[in-house]
Amino acid sequence: MIDKLVLRCRFSDFDDFDLMSLDIPLEGSIDEDKRLDFIRHPWEKIPSHFAPLAFKVFDFTNNKEPDAYIEIKASPAKVTQGQNVYGSDDLESCATSLMRVFFCHYPQVADKLDMGTWEVAEIDITYSSRAESELHAIRFIQALGNVANGQTKGRGGYTGTAYVGGKTSRIKKI
Repeated sequence: MIDKLVLRCRFSDFDDFDLMSLDIPLEGSIDEDKRLDFIRHPWEKIPSHFAPLAFKVFDFTNNKEPDAYIEIKASPAKVTQGQNVYGSDDLESCATSLMRVFFCHYPQVADKLDMGTWEVAEIDITYSSRAESELHAIRFIQALGNVANGQTKGRGGYTGTAYVGGKTSRIKKI
């Protein structure tokens, strides 16, 4: 099941990109001459039927980066079903469900995106399996805890759980 999906899409015309024209909530600061300065889009929650979707516009016009893009992220199972106990591992249907929520809420932003540039920036996937008996399950989990590859070593954890990598490592936890 896809637990979390992070999607990005660039705007179609960066040369004419204007954050103020998107009609989205913005925040900024005021400089010493009382002019609006450093306008940005903070992370916001877009409501859906079951669970919210996170959305942000990354605008690099001040940094002269080549592109501005949006990022949307959520748990597809929570957005579509209200729970993440089980769900789909079909990337296309999960991405479509997140995009649908975004497009319904911000159709004016969707019109300014280059639809051919959608990409998966991050994905968390969980799979489960069944064992013949509790003893087989415990032995399988213990075997997973003994897996090592280079600097990555198994470490202790809770009963019935195997961890790989350091306690603070988000990338290597299994």
